[in-house]
Amino acid sequence: MKQQQNSGMNAKSFAWNTIGSIISAASSFILLSCVTRAVGADNAGIFAFSFSSAQLLLTLGKFGVRSYQATDVTKQITAASYFVLRILSCAAMMLSCVAMIAMLGYHGADAGVVLAVCAMKMVDAVEDVYHGQLQLNLRMDVAGKLLALRNAVTMVLFAVLIFLTKDIGLTAWVTAGVSLVLCLAVNHPALNRCEPFRLKWNAKEIGTLTMACLPLFIGHFLSLYIYNVPKYAIEVYCEPQIQTFYNILFMPAFAINLMSEFIFKPMLTDLALWWEEKQYKKFDGMIVKMVVFIFVITAVILVGTYFLGAPLLSAFFGEDVRPYRTELMFLMLGGGFGAVVYFLYNVLTSMRKQGFVLFNYAVSAVIVTAIAFVTVGKHGMLAAALSYVFAEVALCLLMIGSVVLCSRRQQKKGGDESHESRNCDLSGNE
Repeated sequence: MKQQQNSGMNAKSFAWNTIGSIISAASSFILLSCVTRAVGADNAGIFAFSFSSAQLLLTLGKFGVRSYQATDVTKQITAASYFVLRILSCAAMMLSCVAMIAMLGYHGADAGVVLAVCAMKMVDAVEDVYHGQLQLNLRMDVAGKLLALRNAVTMVLFAVLIFLTKDIGLTAWVTAGVSLVLCLAVNHPALNRCEPFRLKWNAKEIGTLTMACLPLFIGHFLSLYIYNVPKYAIEVYCEPQIQTFYNILFMPAFAINLMSEFIFKPMLTDLALWWEEKQYKKFDGMIVKMVVFIFVITAVILVGTYFLGAPLLSAFFGEDVRPYRTELMFLMLGGGFGAVVYFLYNVLTSMRKQGFVLFNYAVSAVIVTAIAFVTVGKHGMLAAALSYVFAEVALCLLMIGSVVLCSRRQQKKGGDESHESRNCDLSGNE
């Protein structure tokens, strides 16, 4: 057990996870930049909207399983059941996209773009279940290498095709197909070398896993709903180019969240082990260090953003966003709080307190919806940015309160609660 604890955060795993996460986070910038430059800001609006919607539907594809999977240190669920559930969730993701297209009234080329971009993001869900199992086997270095490879190929292929064809739908469909084939070709053999398995239907395990991850899925879905509500309000009240500008400004804020993963993702298995073994000082100490570190990094990024953010984004995307520097600063601040929120989401999962995750996100979703749809029509992009910040601050405070409450209750009990009893408490209630 000690060997497991010490090997979860070795330098090799940390380095490759960092590289893979940075490339993955950069892909959002690069894809939107390529589309904007290739077809113009007005035509890029449908891609920006499709990408945001696909990110939202990706939560259904992943179903909140990764955090649970990476902290399943006693391996109560077999690899086969994780993969069967992922096949079902990916199918549900694509069917939900078709339903969304029908409800929004998209047809023709626009409908094809929305579906194709969703298929591109579905590959992320397929890859994620492989990497969760590799992490559980303490091979985050392998997962990081494969994440970097697949995302790099996807970005290059997409960039070449969009400039050659000027066709967003065709580019997205071809990229999705190639990306899926590459994902399976490199990830399946890598996992088989660590933990050979065959797909097998185990209704009891799949049912247990589904119920355990349902609050995490809903919470993660609500987290991206919180990201996207200001965009939906812009879609209703503002001109199409405002949607493009907002997405450009939001990209670096969302990247803070994505890139923060490379810091704490390798720690999840260790956190789960510390909690399981009742090493509460290590557990609490790491949480405090990570929260402080994320806020310090956010402060440094905010200073850099104030002086360089808008000019760099304007140069990178080929659109002048300098008039929106205030909105950019608010979005970056929200991104910092969002990074803390996502870390604490994973902490609560390692504690098996998923019910708190669901409650906290539900409260924040109500806040952002109320603010965005009341204010964006009158105040435009600034209101959209502020609604996002208010929601993330509220959510961050709720998450901190939940972690403190659960940790104090557990330690007050003297650590006499068994792993089995905690695992059965799927609602997060005491």
